[in-house]
Amino acid sequence: MRESKMQELYMRISRLCESRSINIPYFRPLLEDFCKQFRSTGIDADTIPYGVFVPYLFNTSYYRADNKIFYMGRDTYGWIPFNEMMRLYDDGNIWKYLNDTTLQVEDEQALSWKNASGAFWPFVLKLHIYIRTGKYVEDLMSLEDDSDERRSLYEIGYGNMNSMELQESLDNEGVDYDPKIYAKVKELSAPLDRIKHILDAYSPDFIFIFNWVEADEIFEGLNVTWHEKHYIDDKLAVYTIEDYDTKIIWSSHPRRFSYLGENTESMVRLLGDKLSELI
Repeated sequence: MRESKMQELYMRISRLCESRSINIPYFRPLLEDFCKQFRSTGIDADTIPYGVFVPYLFNTSYYRADNKIFYMGRDTYGWIPFNEMMRLYDDGNIWKYLNDTTLQVEDEQALSWKNASGAFWPFVLKLHIYIRTGKYVEDLMSLEDDSDERRSLYEIGYGNMNSMELQESLDNEGVDYDPKIYAKVKELSAPLDRIKHILDAYSPDFIFIFNWVEADEIFEGLNVTWHEKHYIDDKLAVYTIEDYDTKIIWSSHPRRFSYLGENTESMVRLLGDKLSELI
């Protein structure tokens, strides 16, 4: 019963967020370059499970928010098939792939994530509501459709540290693929992982990253400063970036909070209060 209610919430958000936005002029040449490089390898597109994830907005309300916020996870389980992406590229319609990516977080995807990434989205929604309203909502299903809390969810920007799934994720899904071939293609996608693309395409005020790993490569092309005074081991790190106003708040994936002696509410308050302090 509880899972079905959560699925219903995601369905409502998806249906109401019909003004989703992706910066096609920015990402189109980047994705076309990736596809061109892939074609030059001679690898069969059918051997690669899923296409490239490109950061996007749940709704153009993002641009009207007091603070524009992106939320980033590690990677996303499943996406548009890779061979479909390449077919659209070959037909000169890669813009359609970019548009279609904004439609992937819907009913079926929410259902498929109930075990793999289910902890990510409930946490992000609760954190965003807390940031926007100062209220911690335990039961997301208690929100009224026309409430400020519900409407605030349409402001979310969505990104990942990896534009293509990690092999570990594919293994967990039981996907059939050739590890050596996939590793070559994953390497080609590395330039798309750079956080600079989110900065330049969407100009966020804040970016939350939920994956406590060393990943300096996503900062390629940026001069980044780590702020020791904000650091809490395994829970919180803050970075600023030269020539950008964006602040990055890095934390662990919500699945790890219990191992850190924390729970959803305590981490929502810790991270939300830190953002308020940094404004």
